[in-house]
Amino acid sequence: MTAPYPASSNVASDASDASVGVQARTVHGDVTVYQLSDDTPEEKYRVGVNYLDGGMPARACELIYDAIVKGHETSEVRFHWLIALLSGRTIRQLTKEDFCSSRDLSRIRCGTANSSG
Repeated sequence: MTAPYPASSNVASDASDASVGVQARTVHGDVTVYQLSDDTPEEKYRVGVNYLDGGMPARACELIYDAIVKGHETSEVRFHWLIALLSGRTIRQLTKEDFCSSRDLSRIRCGTANSSG
């Protein structure tokens, strides 16, 4: 029996610093691709909010947290980080790491942790 579609494959070697983000035969609807390299904390925050708006709170949480740790900190940034952290979860679904991240950010705000990176 013959497969209905030819097989697809991608190779991304470590030496080329390449990756395969999505491989699909057909994509329906709008598609937005976000790719970050050494973006500024402000840009990481903005992209994190876009991820949050796109229904991907886990990735949004990572990016916004990174922006805060790297110095981009306002009440709006912290608000979006909390929304991303809690989005679609109950208090029982929060992990020890979630609570530790929150505690770490509190120390950064109080100036008792190194917020340079």
